[in-house]
Amino acid sequence: WVESNEDSDVRCEAVRQIATGWKHQPGILELLKQWVESNENWQVRGEAVKQIATGWKHESGILELLKQWVVSDQDSDVRQEAVRQIATGWKHESGILELLKQWVKSNENWQVRREAVKQIATGWKHESGILELLKQRVESDQDSDVRCEAVKQIATGWKNQPGILELLKQRVESDENWQVRGEAVRQIATGWKHESGILELLKQRVESDQDSDVRCEAVKQIATGWKNQPGILELLKQRVESDENWQVRGEAVRQIVTGWKNQPGILELFNHVALNDPFQREHEFQTNPRQIALEAIVKQYPDHPQTLPLLQDRAENDPDEKLRKWAKEKLRQLEN
Repeated sequence: WVESNEDSDVRCEAVRQIATGWKHQPGILELLKQWVESNENWQVRGEAVKQIATGWKHESGILELLKQWVVSDQDSDVRQEAVRQIATGWKHESGILELLKQWVKSNENWQVRREAVKQIATGWKHESGILELLKQRVESDQDSDVRCEAVKQIATGWKNQPGILELLKQRVESDENWQVRGEAVRQIATGWKHESGILELLKQRVESDQDSDVRCEAVKQIATGWKNQPGILELLKQRVESDENWQVRGEAVRQIVTGWKNQPGILELFNHVALNDPFQREHEFQTNPRQIALEAIVKQYPDHPQTLPLLQDRAENDPDEKLRKWAKEKLRQLEN
């Protein structure tokens, strides 16, 4: 099965069962090493790495093998697994922290650098210089995923250190990558909610960030964290009516459904969205704001006299085939 099954999950499970169930049979370690070295499937190689590191940790040469795989395996996920196993299984060996620092600073693969950042931040938090190393990654790593990881680790692990909020604000305002800005928004909103000026900072992101994912994140954080503040519903309505991006409009509708469905005028707003949102489908994965609004109307206001006629109209006339299909199916369910 390890060699021939077409399904990677089955092959991985076979590796796991062999490594755990026949661990004491002669030749099993050699077999696992062989799979790491030569199996063409990265998931099988990664599983074999994990099993060797956990089951044969005390055999001589295992740490050296793992170090070698961090550098030599062609697949990033396998190299990442090797980093994880070294950091967790050999944490107290001399030189491991230095090795991880070296990978953070100089490994050319972003997944290896990200995993090393995560392991250092969680396993060596109280060592001197760790916060400085993470700050350096936030400011200088060329890859956004590594910067994101460093932002997350700093915000959760060093929250009470002076200057952390300022560092996050700086990322929100100046990082060129949307993922980093979004992560910083999330961390500020959840960790520094009660600091003055945070709601204003989030509102600024909603209105001015060029990336729809960041605006989405800010909408979500405002709606869930500042629900009872005056003007929040108006802000969400404004996004529903004027944001140029379908994701942001859809997220704003979704948040209104969750938190403000019983407010006066909401049914009228949803009706307006269901009929007039300008969404045009380009990809199958996209979520149509008109459908989010229509689903909310059908669920929350099933007996309203306008609901059935609206559903019938959308089933026939909506320009989005996916929405028409959903509406027709919903009509069939209601008839039965």
